[in-house]
Amino acid sequence: MFQYKNNIENVIKRYLAFWNKERYDRIPIRIRFPVGNLQANESYFEPQQKKKVNTLDKWENIVLDKVKYFSYWEKILSIRADLNDDSFPTAPIDLGPALIGGIMGADITFASGTSWGHDPLKSWEDIDKYYYDYQNKWMRFVIEMIEYFKINSKGKFAVGLASIMGPSDILSFFRGPTNLCLDLYEYPDKIKEFGKICVKAYINTVECQFEHLPRYFNGTCENHGIWMPGCSNGWLSNDFSTLISPDLYKNILFELDQSIVNHFENCWMHVHASGIHMINEFINLRNLKGIQIVNDYPSGPSLKDLVPVIKMIQKSFPLILRKYSIEEIKSILPEISPDGLFIDTQVDSYEKAKDLLYKWHVYSKSL
Repeated sequence: MFQYKNNIENVIKRYLAFWNKERYDRIPIRIRFPVGNLQANESYFEPQQKKKVNTLDKWENIVLDKVKYFSYWEKILSIRADLNDDSFPTAPIDLGPALIGGIMGADITFASGTSWGHDPLKSWEDIDKYYYDYQNKWMRFVIEMIEYFKINSKGKFAVGLASIMGPSDILSFFRGPTNLCLDLYEYPDKIKEFGKICVKAYINTVECQFEHLPRYFNGTCENHGIWMPGCSNGWLSNDFSTLISPDLYKNILFELDQSIVNHFENCWMHVHASGIHMINEFINLRNLKGIQIVNDYPSGPSLKDLVPVIKMIQKSFPLILRKYSIEEIKSILPEISPDGLFIDTQVDSYEKAKDLLYKWHVYSKSL
């Protein structure tokens, strides 16, 4: 189906087995490797395209131009086309984590390879200023970009959702993490009130995109390129939870996440290793479909230290391990289940990615 993915049928089979906490033939693996900076390689483009390609090497100089951004993703995915790992070839409409704040009416900026907010909700008296508006310029821009990507990607690769933060992270965007930590003690009712507005904005922003996005093999992709079966899927970031106690999350923020999980057909959660003290609360989210743990050692525990938590997660959920080296992963595999496990790792070159994939295929099938 995809020009830039030779083994898509096996990728889908491995994903389906993974989400069912099973294994198709081996543990699925996605291998990332550097593809150079964002500077456009003019030799890659057709002559008639060259005039359209700006060779500035900063993300913020490309991401707000649909033609340049599409060319950027096409370059990346074409370079990966012959690597038969389990990445799903996806060009997400990724405008950085501040996008949802912009869609809700806040000012956002683009710099240093991402998007930023500036703690716009200075007073809880200003809650009414921020809400989802389908006519908002950023929502309209996302749809415009989806339509352009959709038309030009046919037969080549999938188009994925824009990056959307979970409710706690949206609240942190508006108040700033320090203020929000204090607010949990001083203004819990205001957090719950505005949190419901954030939940509505999240749901509407995702659903608005799904009205325009194609489905691929009866499934969808989000901005990480994670494929899930189903027509209405979501994912939750919860980076802010690294700063708070389980009790604060359970009493104030839990129901916001539960509202999003309840809305979508499928929903998984992105968690940093430094926030793993919250895992007992996260696994209590009813109908959550999976959990991703992201390495942030030494800010968080090592993978070896996480083995008891991983075992707990695997009793109920498929698990994605991201940004851990293959050596770290192999060191704990004898202690955890290979079923319902997805590896998202990285090496420093295409050649090393090819070598790792061959060795992983042999090693993983032997487990």
